[in-house]
Amino acid sequence: MSDNDVYDILDKAASGQWVAFDEGLHIYKNASTQDLVKASSKRMVDLWGGKGSARTYLMYYLLNYSNVCAENCTFCNYWEADKAEKAWTYQFEDVESSLEKYYNYGGRVILFQGGNNYAIENFSYYTTFLNKIKERFPEILVFGTSPTEIFFWANKYGMSVHNVIKELKGAGLKAIAGAGAEIAHQPIRDLMFSKKITFEKWLDVMDEACAQGLSSSASLMFGTYDGIDDRFDPEFCRLEHMDLLRERQSKTSHYRAFVAWMYQPNEGKIRTEPASYEEYIRVVCMARLYMRNFPNIQSSYLSLNEQQVGDSLEYAINCIGGVLYTPELVTGSVGAEPNNLSRKKVIDWIENSGYKAEERDYYGRILSDPYTGRSELANQLVEK
Repeated sequence: MSDNDVYDILDKAASGQWVAFDEGLHIYKNASTQDLVKASSKRMVDLWGGKGSARTYLMYYLLNYSNVCAENCTFCNYWEADKAEKAWTYQFEDVESSLEKYYNYGGRVILFQGGNNYAIENFSYYTTFLNKIKERFPEILVFGTSPTEIFFWANKYGMSVHNVIKELKGAGLKAIAGAGAEIAHQPIRDLMFSKKITFEKWLDVMDEACAQGLSSSASLMFGTYDGIDDRFDPEFCRLEHMDLLRERQSKTSHYRAFVAWMYQPNEGKIRTEPASYEEYIRVVCMARLYMRNFPNIQSSYLSLNEQQVGDSLEYAINCIGGVLYTPELVTGSVGAEPNNLSRKKVIDWIENSGYKAEERDYYGRILSDPYTGRSELANQLVEK
């Protein structure tokens, strides 16, 4: 392809037409950031409207049931060994009062997630936890676990992936979290986590969840070895990941959103500086143009400032993502600072950018719509 083809492909993508992998790679490598933004912005207006139209956010309670994990991923600063001083594993009773505060605040979504805990002896730990949430808070939607956790449990407890998902669903799980995807390129995965399942298996577990009626989201973590190691072409590796997701989505249509997030260096692992903001712009613009069957593109706002988030609402992002309601119990135990991005602040970010802030539920329904039955709880300007 020649440089003259760039504008033809950009026009094709901006109008919503299907772009082949070689075409996508050509514009990813050769189009200027300004031209990618222009094409992606046009696509955004067609799908979600321009200034004054709605941009959404989701509030959820981050319920990490344990930080014990067998994966030992090199980029992770979260996991602990079972007997470590900072290791913890909670029961429902440990978080019940915190969940009640969240419910009274108006929250109706929980992300239930943890490490691949090899010290939990029985699979019933998870189903019991979920059943107690369902019984105590029947209006709350629980999504969570991940293909990596599900595959780990199947092996540890001698179960099939099918039965693991079936039992989780029976206990109240409504959807699967899109965690653990990281990046599809296997040589990079081998450098970061030798024990984690392949991306192909990750996709297969998601397909099984879809077959049982559960939806999910999909993610991409970029800016690890795909940004600093000359062995890896960053544009190829990132677009390869999007392409594999796009291909599965064309068969299942169960991914509700795609989110790309920049790897954040911790303790000097892998690299010392994150990927540039321009790299983020190019990734999410390519997602908007290339992943035609993913209408919902979320931001990774925790790694962006207000101006960057506001700009992204114009060129690629229709949902700012999840506003974490972080329980004091967990943050106090782990030693982390609570997320200070309150619902009010996220609403301000959206509105200061010229858009209408709307809270959505997990399925993307606007809560101010009376048909959801929750209009009185939507968009409350309440500090956490």
